Amino acid sequence: PEPEVTPASDIYSLGMLLREMAPGPRAPLRSIIAHATQPSPNARYASAEAMARDVAAFLDGARVRAHRESALEAAGRFARKHQLWIALIATY
Repeated sequence: PEPEVTPASDIYSLGMLLREMAPGPRAPLRSIIAHATQPSPNARYASAEAMARDVAAFLDGARVRAHRESALEAAGRFARKHQLWIALIATY
């Protein structure tokens, strides 16, 4: 019998495609790929929309829900988002 095609199998395929398209990705993108390609379908993203939100967040430089960011990564994201304010405070 043929394997059942479900949204979970589509998410797995999207994760594999993303892995092939982005060799050597940064940690948040690796987390998205890992979450999408979990061996257990129940451990993957609940929907393609949920995965798309994480990919969009990654592209926007925002927090990726699938990635546990370190304090250094969080500080870097904060600094990139608030460059102007940090520069103004630093010159004061």
